[in-house]
Amino acid sequence: QMSSFHKDEKASITLEAAMVVPVFLLFVVFLAGMIRIGVAEIALNRAVSDTTEVLATHTYPAELAVSGVQGTLDTFIQDRSMGSLDLAKASEIFNMAMKTTGVDFSPEAYLSQLASDRLITPMVRKKFAESILGKWSDPNRIKVVDVTVTDGFKGALSITAQYRMHLIAPFVDKQIILKKRAYEYLWSPH
Repeated sequence: QMSSFHKDEKASITLEAAMVVPVFLLFVVFLAGMIRIGVAEIALNRAVSDTTEVLATHTYPAELAVSGVQGTLDTFIQDRSMGSLDLAKASEIFNMAMKTTGVDFSPEAYLSQLASDRLITPMVRKKFAESILGKWSDPNRIKVVDVTVTDGFKGALSITAQYRMHLIAPFVDKQIILKKRAYEYLWSPH
């Protein structure tokens, strides 16, 4: 009779383990996924904030470069038009011409998109890669989706980036998009 009690106990433990272990493993995988999302979110936030700060601190040289280019263009336009046209008037004429032709083209929007794609996205990706460890993250999944400068060089800079990642868990295949925005006042002596 003692040996049948021992066999029943072994079967009971096996049955309990068969019921509890899968639930426990699902919990562990879910917890690992949540930790992975949290680490990626912190790294993305840091990367966007650091990039925004770096760009805001370098505003003054950019302001000088833009002012120099505008001055050169203004002089060129005035020389070619014998003083009858300046850069502001030429910009106004260009914008009116674009509106009358039905072409919706904004040089500012084009330059902002170009800057975000070619300049700012690689900076955010590099900062992300520096702040996150592990092979499970891919900085190439980061994209800067918005760059906004308010009030020219005297205002503020806002950068918004997103990171696409897959949540990998049993019975779950979801794509998660983490989105972070950083805002910094531009550092200019004016």
